[in-house]
Amino acid sequence: MRASLQKWRSLAAAAGICVLGLLAYVLISGLLAPDLPATPVQNQITMRGVVGQGQSGGRVGWKFSADSSDVSPDGSLLTYHRVRATYYRGTRPVYVLTASQLVLDMRNQNYTASGGVRVRTASPDAKLQSLATDEVLWSNAVATLTCPATVEMRYGGSGLQTSRLAVNFNSGQTTFGKTALKL
Repeated sequence: MRASLQKWRSLAAAAGICVLGLLAYVLISGLLAPDLPATPVQNQITMRGVVGQGQSGGRVGWKFSADSSDVSPDGSLLTYHRVRATYYRGTRPVYVLTASQLVLDMRNQNYTASGGVRVRTASPDAKLQSLATDEVLWSNAVATLTCPATVEMRYGGSGLQTSRLAVNFNSGQTTFGKTALKL
């Protein structure tokens, strides 16, 4: 019996040494292993060839296209790249807008267009023929379009340059900054 007990003790000691050796190996190899590179987190969704249109009174109110767009992780901000939009009155196109980038806040429908913003008329009899600026801000709650940077316009055949422009579409009030008329 004593020999049997001695044998079990030897086996238990050998098993314990193996477990301790395995544990030491895991700990040491974990400490000596190089750090894994950080895995990039997908923080936005990118779409290519974006197109859309909106209805107004049962007819096309606007058409929109962009080369690509990014959606923020929470879905509240959409950033469109190389934007083209056409606005319609009745069945006829009225204005065409182009910009390098447009950021739309889905929570309040405000947007900022930036990077070579151009608006041109699609109607030959319109008084405002074109508008060019670096940035346009739309505040949906107060229906106000603001151009905080210099604006170049062609209006009624003349050139007009202003340091700032704000148009309230509810009241029709237009506010200019320092303005020069170019005949």
